[in-house]
Amino acid sequence: MLQDGDSEGPGPLELLASTLANKGLGPFFKGIEPALLRQCSYQSIRMYLYAPLRRMVSGADPDNTSMAGLIVAGGSAGAIGTLICSPTDLLKVRMQADVDGTRYKNIGDAISQIYRDDGLRGMWRGWSSNTQRAFINNAGELSGYDGTKQLLQRRYAMADGLRLHVLSSLGAGVVASVVTNPIDRAKTLLMAQSSDNAKYSNLASCLWGVIEREGVTGLWRGLPLTYLRSAPWNLLFFVSFEFYRSLLLQLRDVLKGSGKVLVNGVLMPYLARSALLV
Repeated sequence: MLQDGDSEGPGPLELLASTLANKGLGPFFKGIEPALLRQCSYQSIRMYLYAPLRRMVSGADPDNTSMAGLIVAGGSAGAIGTLICSPTDLLKVRMQADVDGTRYKNIGDAISQIYRDDGLRGMWRGWSSNTQRAFINNAGELSGYDGTKQLLQRRYAMADGLRLHVLSSLGAGVVASVVTNPIDRAKTLLMAQSSDNAKYSNLASCLWGVIEREGVTGLWRGLPLTYLRSAPWNLLFFVSFEFYRSLLLQLRDVLKGSGKVLVNGVLMPYLARSALLV
Protein backbone atom coordinates (compact mmCIF):
# COMPACT_ATOMS: atom_id res chain seq x y z
CA MET A 1 0.00 0.00 0.00
CA LEU A 2 2.88 2.33 0.68
CA GLN A 3 4.64 1.72 -2.60
CA ASP A 4 2.03 1.96 -5.29
CA GLY A 5 1.85 5.66 -5.93
CA ASP A 6 2.58 6.82 -9.50
CA SER A 7 3.38 10.40 -8.67
CA GLU A 8 5.59 12.18 -6.25
CA GLY A 9 4.02 12.55 -2.85
CA PRO A 10 4.81 12.19 0.81
CA GLY A 11 7.54 9.77 1.75
CA PRO A 12 6.73 6.41 3.31
CA LEU A 13 7.39 7.52 6.87
CA GLU A 14 5.27 10.67 6.45
CA LEU A 15 2.48 8.57 4.92
CA LEU A 16 2.74 6.08 7.78
CA ALA A 17 2.50 8.82 10.41
CA SER A 18 -0.34 10.60 8.59
CA THR A 19 -2.39 7.43 8.19
CA LEU A 20 -1.92 6.51 11.84
CA ALA A 21 -2.87 9.98 13.02
CA ASN A 22 -5.92 10.39 10.76
CA LYS A 23 -7.35 6.88 10.52
CA GLY A 24 -5.77 4.86 13.30
CA LEU A 25 -4.69 1.26 12.94
CA GLY A 26 -7.61 0.13 10.77
CA PRO A 27 -6.06 0.79 7.33
CA PHE A 28 -2.98 -1.24 8.24
CA PHE A 29 -5.12 -4.36 8.59
CA LYS A 30 -7.18 -3.81 5.45
CA GLY A 31 -7.26 -6.98 3.38
CA ILE A 32 -6.44 -9.17 6.37
CA GLU A 33 -8.81 -11.96 5.27
CA PRO A 34 -7.18 -12.68 1.87
CA ALA A 35 -3.77 -12.07 3.45
CA LEU A 36 -4.40 -14.85 5.98
CA LEU A 37 -5.79 -17.11 3.26
CA ARG A 38 -2.68 -16.52 1.17
CA GLN A 39 -0.26 -17.15 4.02
CA CYS A 40 -1.91 -20.38 5.12
CA SER A 41 -1.83 -21.84 1.63
CA TYR A 42 1.36 -20.35 0.20
CA GLN A 43 3.60 -20.84 3.23
CA SER A 44 2.51 -24.46 3.61
CA ILE A 45 3.31 -25.23 -0.03
CA ARG A 46 6.65 -23.44 -0.24
CA MET A 47 8.07 -24.86 2.99
CA TYR A 48 6.85 -28.37 2.17
CA LEU A 49 8.65 -28.15 -1.20
CA TYR A 50 11.83 -26.45 0.03
CA ALA A 51 13.35 -29.38 1.91
CA PRO A 52 13.09 -31.98 -0.90
CA LEU A 53 14.30 -29.41 -3.44
CA ARG A 54 17.25 -28.56 -1.21
CA ARG A 55 18.14 -32.24 -0.87
CA MET A 56 17.78 -32.65 -4.61
CA VAL A 57 20.37 -29.95 -5.36
CA SER A 58 22.70 -30.79 -2.46
CA GLY A 59 22.89 -34.56 -2.71
CA ALA A 60 23.70 -36.50 0.45
CA ASP A 61 24.48 -33.55 2.75
CA PRO A 62 21.66 -30.94 2.86
CA ASP A 63 23.32 -29.19 5.83
CA ASN A 64 26.22 -28.19 3.57
CA THR A 65 24.27 -27.01 0.54
CA SER A 66 26.09 -24.40 -1.53
CA MET A 67 24.66 -20.88 -1.69
CA ALA A 68 23.78 -21.47 -5.35
CA GLY A 69 21.86 -24.59 -4.35
CA LEU A 70 20.00 -22.74 -1.60
CA ILE A 71 19.06 -20.00 -4.05
CA VAL A 72 17.71 -22.47 -6.61
CA ALA A 73 15.81 -24.54 -4.02
CA GLY A 74 14.36 -21.55 -2.19
CA GLY A 75 13.43 -19.66 -5.34
CA SER A 76 11.80 -22.69 -6.97
CA ALA A 77 9.76 -23.57 -3.88
CA GLY A 78 8.48 -20.01 -3.57
CA ALA A 79 7.69 -19.67 -7.28
CA ILE A 80 5.64 -22.89 -7.36
CA GLY A 81 3.73 -21.95 -4.22
CA THR A 82 2.98 -18.48 -5.53
CA LEU A 83 1.85 -19.72 -8.93
CA ILE A 84 -0.72 -21.96 -7.23
CA CYS A 85 -1.86 -19.30 -4.75
CA SER A 86 -1.66 -16.21 -7.00
CA PRO A 87 -5.42 -15.50 -6.83
CA THR A 88 -5.18 -14.96 -3.08
CA ASP A 89 -2.51 -12.31 -3.62
CA LEU A 90 -4.67 -10.58 -6.21
CA LEU A 91 -7.56 -10.50 -3.74
CA LYS A 92 -5.32 -8.99 -1.09
CA VAL A 93 -4.06 -6.21 -3.38
CA ARG A 94 -7.51 -5.37 -4.76
CA MET A 95 -9.13 -5.25 -1.32
CA GLN A 96 -6.31 -3.13 0.09
CA ALA A 97 -6.67 -0.74 -2.87
CA ASP A 98 -10.39 -0.38 -2.06
CA VAL A 99 -9.63 2.37 0.44
CA ASP A 100 -13.22 3.42 1.12
CA GLY A 101 -14.56 -0.13 1.23
CA THR A 102 -17.18 0.67 -1.44
CA ARG A 103 -15.95 -1.65 -4.19
CA TYR A 104 -15.99 -4.96 -2.34
CA LYS A 105 -18.22 -5.95 0.56
CA ASN A 106 -16.09 -8.93 1.59
CA ILE A 107 -13.73 -11.54 0.17
CA GLY A 108 -16.58 -13.50 -1.42
CA ASP A 109 -17.86 -10.38 -3.17
CA ALA A 110 -14.33 -9.60 -4.42
CA ILE A 111 -13.97 -13.09 -5.90
CA SER A 112 -17.40 -12.80 -7.55
CA GLN A 113 -16.67 -9.40 -9.11
CA ILE A 114 -13.22 -10.29 -10.38
CA TYR A 115 -14.52 -13.52 -11.90
CA ARG A 116 -17.49 -11.72 -13.48
CA ASP A 117 -15.34 -8.93 -14.96
CA ASP A 118 -12.22 -10.84 -15.97
CA GLY A 119 -13.13 -14.53 -15.93
CA LEU A 120 -11.08 -17.33 -14.44
CA ARG A 121 -7.91 -16.07 -16.12
CA GLY A 122 -8.46 -12.76 -14.37
CA MET A 123 -7.92 -14.47 -11.02
CA TRP A 124 -4.32 -15.04 -12.11
CA ARG A 125 -3.77 -11.45 -13.26
CA GLY A 126 -0.19 -10.52 -12.52
CA TRP A 127 0.85 -14.16 -11.98
CA SER A 128 4.00 -13.76 -14.06
CA SER A 129 5.44 -10.83 -12.12
CA ASN A 130 4.09 -12.37 -8.92
CA THR A 131 5.92 -15.65 -9.57
CA GLN A 132 9.11 -13.87 -10.60
CA ARG A 133 8.96 -11.82 -7.44
CA ALA A 134 8.38 -14.96 -5.37
CA PHE A 135 11.40 -16.67 -6.89
CA ILE A 136 13.59 -13.67 -6.08
CA ASN A 137 12.11 -13.19 -2.61
CA ASN A 138 12.45 -16.83 -1.60
CA ALA A 139 15.86 -17.13 -3.20
CA GLY A 140 16.87 -14.27 -0.90
CA GLU A 141 14.81 -15.18 2.15
CA LEU A 142 15.37 -18.94 2.40
CA SER A 143 18.96 -18.87 1.17
CA GLY A 144 19.58 -15.84 3.41
CA TYR A 145 18.30 -17.73 6.43
CA ASP A 146 20.10 -21.01 5.79
CA GLY A 147 23.20 -19.24 4.47
CA THR A 148 23.45 -17.00 7.54
CA LYS A 149 22.82 -20.00 9.76
CA GLN A 150 25.59 -22.03 8.14
CA LEU A 151 28.00 -19.07 8.32
CA LEU A 152 27.37 -18.46 12.01
CA GLN A 153 27.75 -22.14 12.83
CA ARG A 154 30.95 -22.63 10.85
CA ARG A 155 32.80 -19.37 11.41
CA TYR A 156 31.64 -18.57 14.95
CA ALA A 157 30.76 -22.06 16.18
CA MET A 158 27.36 -20.81 17.27
CA ALA A 159 25.23 -23.56 18.74
CA ASP A 160 21.83 -24.34 17.29
CA GLY A 161 19.30 -22.46 19.39
CA LEU A 162 17.23 -19.32 19.74
CA ARG A 163 20.12 -16.86 19.27
CA LEU A 164 21.17 -18.55 16.03
CA HIS A 165 17.60 -18.58 14.75
CA VAL A 166 17.03 -14.90 15.60
CA LEU A 167 20.24 -13.69 13.91
CA SER A 168 19.62 -15.87 10.86
CA SER A 169 16.07 -14.51 10.60
CA LEU A 170 17.28 -10.91 10.65
CA GLY A 171 19.86 -11.74 7.99
CA ALA A 172 17.14 -13.29 5.84
CA GLY A 173 15.08 -10.11 6.20
CA VAL A 174 17.92 -7.89 4.96
CA VAL A 175 18.61 -10.02 1.88
CA ALA A 176 14.94 -10.47 1.00
CA SER A 177 14.12 -6.77 1.39
CA VAL A 178 16.95 -5.55 -0.83
CA VAL A 179 16.37 -8.00 -3.67
CA THR A 180 12.56 -7.83 -3.72
CA ASN A 181 11.78 -4.14 -3.20
CA PRO A 182 11.83 -3.31 -6.95
CA ILE A 183 9.66 -6.32 -7.80
CA ASP A 184 7.27 -5.47 -4.96
CA ARG A 185 6.66 -2.02 -6.38
CA ALA A 186 6.05 -3.38 -9.86
CA LYS A 187 3.83 -6.21 -8.61
CA THR A 188 1.61 -3.84 -6.65
CA LEU A 189 1.23 -1.45 -9.60
CA LEU A 190 0.40 -4.30 -11.99
CA MET A 191 -2.15 -5.99 -9.76
CA ALA A 192 -3.87 -2.77 -8.65
CA GLN A 193 -4.69 -1.68 -12.21
CA SER A 194 -7.98 -2.77 -13.75
CA SER A 195 -8.19 -4.73 -17.01
CA ASP A 196 -9.94 -1.90 -18.90
CA ASN A 197 -7.45 0.76 -17.83
CA ALA A 198 -4.11 -1.03 -17.80
CA LYS A 199 -1.13 1.31 -17.83
CA TYR A 200 1.53 -1.41 -17.69
CA SER A 201 1.60 -4.54 -19.84
CA ASN A 202 4.27 -6.51 -18.00
CA LEU A 203 6.90 -6.41 -15.28
CA ALA A 204 9.57 -4.84 -17.50
CA SER A 205 7.34 -1.95 -18.61
CA CYS A 206 6.35 -1.30 -15.01
CA LEU A 207 9.94 -1.24 -13.76
CA TRP A 208 10.97 1.01 -16.64
CA GLY A 209 8.06 3.35 -15.88
CA VAL A 210 9.27 3.70 -12.28
CA ILE A 211 12.84 4.40 -13.46
CA GLU A 212 11.62 7.05 -15.94
CA ARG A 213 9.60 8.83 -13.26
CA GLU A 214 11.88 8.49 -10.25
CA GLY A 215 15.28 7.24 -11.43
CA VAL A 216 16.93 3.95 -10.52
CA THR A 217 16.78 4.73 -6.81
CA GLY A 218 12.99 4.83 -7.14
CA LEU A 219 13.04 1.06 -7.37
CA TRP A 220 14.07 1.01 -3.71
CA ARG A 221 11.57 3.63 -2.59
CA GLY A 222 10.10 2.45 0.69
CA LEU A 223 12.99 0.08 1.46
CA PRO A 224 13.09 0.96 5.19
CA LEU A 225 9.42 0.10 5.49
CA THR A 226 9.95 -3.04 3.47
CA TYR A 227 12.53 -4.15 6.02
CA LEU A 228 10.33 -3.08 8.92
CA ARG A 229 7.72 -5.43 7.49
CA SER A 230 10.16 -8.16 6.50
CA ALA A 231 12.28 -8.31 9.68
CA PRO A 232 9.47 -9.04 12.17
CA TRP A 233 7.85 -11.44 9.73
CA ASN A 234 11.06 -13.43 9.20
CA LEU A 235 11.80 -13.35 12.92
CA LEU A 236 8.40 -14.72 13.90
CA PHE A 237 8.20 -17.17 11.02
CA PHE A 238 11.61 -18.82 11.26
CA VAL A 239 11.75 -18.90 15.06
CA SER A 240 8.27 -20.46 15.14
CA PHE A 241 9.19 -22.80 12.31
CA GLU A 242 12.31 -24.03 14.12
CA PHE A 243 10.33 -24.48 17.33
CA TYR A 244 7.56 -26.55 15.76
CA ARG A 245 10.03 -28.54 13.67
CA SER A 246 11.96 -29.41 16.81
CA LEU A 247 8.70 -30.33 18.52
CA LEU A 248 7.70 -32.63 15.65
CA LEU A 249 11.11 -34.30 15.64
CA GLN A 250 10.87 -34.94 19.38
CA LEU A 251 7.33 -36.26 19.03
CA ARG A 252 8.42 -38.50 16.17
CA ASP A 253 11.24 -39.92 18.29
CA VAL A 254 8.88 -40.52 21.20
CA LEU A 255 6.36 -42.33 19.04
CA LYS A 256 8.94 -44.23 17.02
CA GLY A 257 8.92 -47.92 17.69
CA SER A 258 5.80 -47.76 19.84
CA GLY A 259 4.31 -50.69 17.97
CA LYS A 260 0.87 -49.16 17.80
CA VAL A 261 -0.89 -49.56 14.47
CA LEU A 262 -2.24 -46.02 14.54
CA VAL A 263 1.18 -44.54 15.26
CA ASN A 264 3.10 -46.64 12.75
CA GLY A 265 0.47 -46.62 10.05
CA VAL A 266 -0.86 -43.06 10.24
CA LEU A 267 0.95 -40.70 12.57
CA MET A 268 4.51 -41.82 11.90
CA PRO A 269 4.44 -41.25 8.12
CA TYR A 270 2.88 -37.81 8.68
CA LEU A 271 5.41 -36.85 11.32
CA ALA A 272 8.24 -38.16 9.19
CA ARG A 273 7.16 -36.00 6.26
CA SER A 274 6.63 -32.98 8.50
CA ALA A 275 10.05 -33.34 10.08
CA LEU A 276 11.79 -33.63 6.73
CA LEU A 277 12.14 -29.84 6.72
CA VAL A 278 15.60 -30.08 8.21
